[in-house]
Order: sequence, then structure tokens, then C-alpha cells
Amino acid sequence: PIQRWFFESGEHGLDRNHFTMTTLVELPAAVDEEALGRALDAVVARHDALRMRFRRVDGQWWQEPAAAEPADLLRRCDLSDVDPQARPDAMRRAAIAAQTGLDVHAGPLLRGVLFTTEAGASARLLLTVHHLVVDSVSWRILLGDLDAAYRRLCAGRPVDLGPKSSDYREWARGLIEQVRAGRFDEDLAYWAAVSDEAGRAAPPVDRTGEEPGRNTMGATRTVAVRLAARDTDALLHDVPDTYRTQVNDVLLSALGRVLAGWTGRDRALVGLEGHGREEEVGSAGATGTAGIDLSRTVGWFTTEFPVVLRVPDTADWGEVLKSVKEQLRAVPRRGLSYAALRYLSDPGSPATV
Repeated sequence: PIQRWFFESGEHGLDRNHFTMTTLVELPAAVDEEALGRALDAVVARHDALRMRFRRVDGQWWQEPAAAEPADLLRRCDLSDVDPQARPDAMRRAAIAAQTGLDVHAGPLLRGVLFTTEAGASARLLLTVHHLVVDSVSWRILLGDLDAAYRRLCAGRPVDLGPKSSDYREWARGLIEQVRAGRFDEDLAYWAAVSDEAGRAAPPVDRTGEEPGRNTMGATRTVAVRLAARDTDALLHDVPDTYRTQVNDVLLSALGRVLAGWTGRDRALVGLEGHGREEEVGSAGATGTAGIDLSRTVGWFTTEFPVVLRVPDTADWGEVLKSVKEQLRAVPRRGLSYAALRYLSDPGSPATV
């Protein structure tokens, strides 16, 4: 579903190739570049998602993995002759070149840049991966496998990353089958009600209140605040323990209260994300994809779904928190079924009309 959303967004001018997740890690000074490159190839060979190629056929997007073979994915960027003050700019340029060098049609969907400086100084490895095939949880798996493969190669041993978990395509096919078999139909009434309320709960348009502006990154603004240690401890421990709730419930209660106070309404429309790797996804009771194991699977599983928070008009924060907590617990399948029904249902089915 999240991949379908991405390609639909691409119809509105989004650069499909330059949509990446990137991380920068510090390595020992004596890094073995040849072994690191081979380890990167081994990780890409291990995870089918990292070798995906996307093509459009008769208006539909399809994905299939390319062959697992060395692809020269690692580039070295020696900064030893670059002025230390200029090195950050040089690294940014190299990062942008790696990011813009990804291609959803022909590949690759992953690139690495090894930054080195003077002898004895630590090296840095930049990894950039197209978001179509990776999410936040995937990074832990990807980096763990890369470390394990590199260490074995440096020790002169063959790469062995242990048994594989389920394939990303296997999970996707199972989800499609269960949507079209009607397993999620019982959630339709809930999501239809949310859709009906969305117009009344959406925040007003900035400034004029007439035509909305472009929904782009360039139009965003960031406000940063810092909590004191005492407040942070209360947020993470005291309040959740007292009300038997989670940090997300507390944060959304505060957000809903602020939005309701700003708009003068008793409800607020917010969009939520989940990691999509819910435990029940692997059970027949949830999607019917029994036996699916995603513990070592790289892919983009993120779920997105709308929630209309009804905020009680009361000064009692405990009552607000309890109400929001109950509303969030009422979301079916932690939001998984919203996008699954929206993007994977057959044309003409109740979920698409």
C-alpha cells in the first residue's frame, strides 16, 4: 500500500528517483575497502528488496528483483587533500550525487560512499537507499548484516548471515490476496465514518482560508522545543505508568487539545504512521498470511492512516488522556487495513467507491 501511495504521488511531480533514506556511520581508521565493498554486495544479494526494479505496465506498477551479482555500489571519496573547513560541503556534494544516482527502473537502489582523510583518522560510510525498499526498522537489519558480512570477510571466512526470514514480495502477495478475499471488509464501516468526519475535523487553511497552498517541503516550517529532564521523565514514565497508557497517547492528547483550542472545534484530524510489521500480520486471524516472519526482512512496510480525535471540553487532562487512549485502541488492526483497502482492493469494490 505505501508503495502504491508513492507512485500515485509521483503523478503530481514528485521525483521518483530522488526519494531516499540516508545514514552516516563512523568506521575504524583501518577499514578494508575491498572487504567493505564485497560485504555491501553480499547484503544486497541477501535482501531481494534492495535489488528491486520497478516498471509500469498498462497503468500498473510492478516490482521484481534483479539478479544477485556484484554491482560496484561503493565509491571512495578521499578528503585528505581537502581543507578541513571545506570537507562538510564536499561530503554533501558526494551524498547528493549518490542519492540522485539511484534509479527505480534500472537500479541501483542503494549506494555507499566511503569518506577517508589522513592516515590514522576514522573513516565514515554514507549509505543511501531508495525509500521504496527500506524503512526505519530495515536499517537495523541492513547495518547488522553489513557488519556481520564485513567481519567474516576480514577474517577470511565466507559470508554467512544465517537463515532468511520471509520475502517482502511474499508478504505483499499475501496481503493483496486477503484484501480481495474480503478479510478486511469488516473494517470498512469504521474507515467510512472517519472519512465522513474528516472534512469537519480538518484544520483550516493558512491565512486566507480560501484556496490551499502547495503541499511541498518548501512550504513547511519547523518549531523545536526542549523539555527539561524532569518533564521528560514525567512524559516517558510517570504519566504512562499512572494512566496505563503509552507515550504516543500522551503526545496525541496534547496535540489534539491544542488543535481543538486553536480551531474552536471538539475534534481534530491527524495522520498517523505505524511500522507496519504488526505481530498479527503473520497470523491467519489478521491477514491470513500464516507463517510470515519479518524479523530479518528489509522492505518498506510503513502504514499511514487518518484518525479523528474527539477531545473532551474539560480541564481534566486525565479525562482527555483516557478518551484519546480509548479512541486509538479502537483503530482496527493498528491502521493496517486503511491503506490496504484503499490501494489493494479490486476496482468497483466497496473500498474504492
